Amino acid sequence: MLLKYGVALTTLCALSLALKKRVDVPFEWRDGINYTWPSYEAYQRAVENNLYVKGNNRLINARFWKENIYLTIPRVNMGVPVTLAVTQVSPMNRTTKAPLLEPYPNWEMQKEDANCSGLQLVWAIEIDPTGRLWVLDSGRFDWTTKKVRCPARLVILDLEAGGKVVTSHVFPTNVADPGNILLSQIVLDHENGGLAYISGVDNTGVIVFSLQNLTSWRLDFGSSIYCLLLSPADTEGADRVLYYTTIYPSKVFQVPTRVLLDKSLTSKMRQLESEELGFTPLLDRMVGMTMSNKGTMFLVSRSDDGDGILLHKWESSKSQYFDTTAKTFGWPKIHVTFPTRTPAFDENGDLWIIDNFRSNNRGITFLKIGMKNYQYYKNGTVPKLWNRNHPGSF
Repeated sequence: MLLKYGVALTTLCALSLALKKRVDVPFEWRDGINYTWPSYEAYQRAVENNLYVKGNNRLINARFWKENIYLTIPRVNMGVPVTLAVTQVSPMNRTTKAPLLEPYPNWEMQKEDANCSGLQLVWAIEIDPTGRLWVLDSGRFDWTTKKVRCPARLVILDLEAGGKVVTSHVFPTNVADPGNILLSQIVLDHENGGLAYISGVDNTGVIVFSLQNLTSWRLDFGSSIYCLLLSPADTEGADRVLYYTTIYPSKVFQVPTRVLLDKSLTSKMRQLESEELGFTPLLDRMVGMTMSNKGTMFLVSRSDDGDGILLHKWESSKSQYFDTTAKTFGWPKIHVTFPTRTPAFDENGDLWIIDNFRSNNRGITFLKIGMKNYQYYKNGTVPKLWNRNHPGSF
């Protein structure tokens, strides 16, 4: 059965880590994360009114631009005052491993107000090579009245202009219903004027957003999609593929991106265009995956006993089948309750992973990989992009 599906699960090496010997941890919030409040009085009011509940503030995703790391803290529970934040990466530019996070772009954009001008619930983000932050805001749904308070949308912020809003695209409810979807994955394709491929928790479809036309549409693939990855920028045009994983069953597929742009295809026709790459029980424990500019797919999973993190990789450019090699990574003897869903590459070629442990302990660590993310060519250069100053193009 394993050979039939082309699965090879072999151990590359085991990194022996005693409890007293850790990998380097640039960030570690042992008493929970907190923020740069406008004043101490504002902080006190937030605590007293349960607008800030320390244990409910969990880091989920991270992305890097120059000297900063941008972080998402989804409002999946009460008491999360900030859903998008920033802090400096370099230890030389900060005096602690547990810095106060700064709301990004400001406190005003964190408001859960009636006119929905602020960011409501941010889980997934991506940064393109021009320095624009793509933010998926899942909106807000009032479970008491069963009404949508704020729609789901894609907001693009210019990091080189202090977080200025470049584009704010509201998804039609038939594309992303804020009462039924949590937007959790986004990958960027720099062809055809700029495209984003998006998926959500417990959702069977892929959302496509066209930056050039400022439109979006949803494509049904028939199975609940868990993760999305895009082949590196070198594979352009008809050769570029979108990888997606399903949990029930635990499989990995690839589909040509041209299929995503053809709205005339039926769900069955898209499924026929999708190619199954393998079945692996690894996906049952997987919590995140990402693609490098060299075509290496990295997968993060829980260890068998649930007390550690395993890092796996598959060389998509060298193998027709899944060859997931693993090594122990992180804190193998400390229970990990909520690892990040999408590992992130920084500009130095390091792969960063967020860990949310028991109690209020939050940490971010990295492994030196020597690669960049999928948006770059194999030689590390940037593809030709459109005019970044135009809201509907690169």
